[in-house]
Amino acid sequence: MEYFLEEVSKIMSKDFCELKPTDTVGKALHIMRDCDISVILVMHKRKARRLVSSRHLLRAGVFPNTRLISIAKPAPYLVPDDIILDAAQALVSYKVEAVPVIDSNNVVLGLVTRRDIIKYALEIGWLQPFNVKDAMLKPVIASPSDSASKVRRLIMNHATRQVFIVEDDRLIGVVGIEDILEKIYSITVNRSTTGEIIGETEKILSHPAKFIMSRPIFTVNVEDKLSKAAEIMLKLGVFSTPVLEENSVVGTITRYSIVRMVAALAIMKSLPLSFKGLGKIPQHLLDLANIGISKTLERIARTTKLWEGRVIIKWQNTEGERTLYIFEISIVTAKGIFTASKSGWEPIQVFINALKALERQCEKTLTKKRKAERKKRRMDLFSQL
Repeated sequence: MEYFLEEVSKIMSKDFCELKPTDTVGKALHIMRDCDISVILVMHKRKARRLVSSRHLLRAGVFPNTRLISIAKPAPYLVPDDIILDAAQALVSYKVEAVPVIDSNNVVLGLVTRRDIIKYALEIGWLQPFNVKDAMLKPVIASPSDSASKVRRLIMNHATRQVFIVEDDRLIGVVGIEDILEKIYSITVNRSTTGEIIGETEKILSHPAKFIMSRPIFTVNVEDKLSKAAEIMLKLGVFSTPVLEENSVVGTITRYSIVRMVAALAIMKSLPLSFKGLGKIPQHLLDLANIGISKTLERIARTTKLWEGRVIIKWQNTEGERTLYIFEISIVTAKGIFTASKSGWEPIQVFINALKALERQCEKTLTKKRKAERKKRRMDLFSQL
């Protein structure tokens, strides 16, 4: 985790595109296409106010003269001494593709993008121990005969950037935000009236997906190293990579899913937990544990008002080089003291099993408390009759 405690100035991009609030969607489309970018800062007197992305343009529709101020979204921001972990959290929490870094006068110094985080994680070797399956998300799939309009809805409803086109269980193409925008964009420069643009756009969006999908497709296998997927995305400038298992699409690796792994490290850092016996666990497994258990720990902390906790890790060397891990967890909460202990050969899975047992105890206690409170309310109501 220590690598991500560096200041954001170490990785931020100082070259970025900016437009004024009064600039149009058509101008933003031109810049995004020509510069091969997906996000632009909407500025006023060198001060960041909003962000506009290709997703915003897709949602906005087909009116090239629309002012950016009407579709751009408020931009979260960082300051130079914020750390890379803060940037990852902001990118994930606000579901944005970039966060501006500003000085004390609100002047933009640079931009931290999902790409910057992934590039840094790849350079320091942090991704190497992980496999694709550790970060992949559920894929969004359509058939070649589905309309471009349906694919557009899938992109918006699933908050994804790409839909995989599958025929007979075989991946044959990809339709991304840029593919749809490119078709609409070509209409806006060839038509002069709003009526013509809308009519031609509806015609384009009624076409089957196979007519607008992109090729070739670069894929990874479910057991491949995560670093391989990251290298593909950086080298080709794509936002996601399909994950295959026995030639079938089983998932997708996206820039967001990798940045989310980095952001998850911060949750463990913020919880009041102490550990004993971490020395036996390799660092990359610790990072994987942080990611895998962060949501469970956060849920426990939120529902029980976690005050403090202690994790004791023990091990026994048996059966040659195999190690039996024992995780003992105890937490003190506003609802009481809870303990759990689990053992097994895989440390991360043992940790997760112990946490699940702990969570079940917490939920059981909370359920009993809720039932008791409901019973008391009924008795109080009855006594007032």
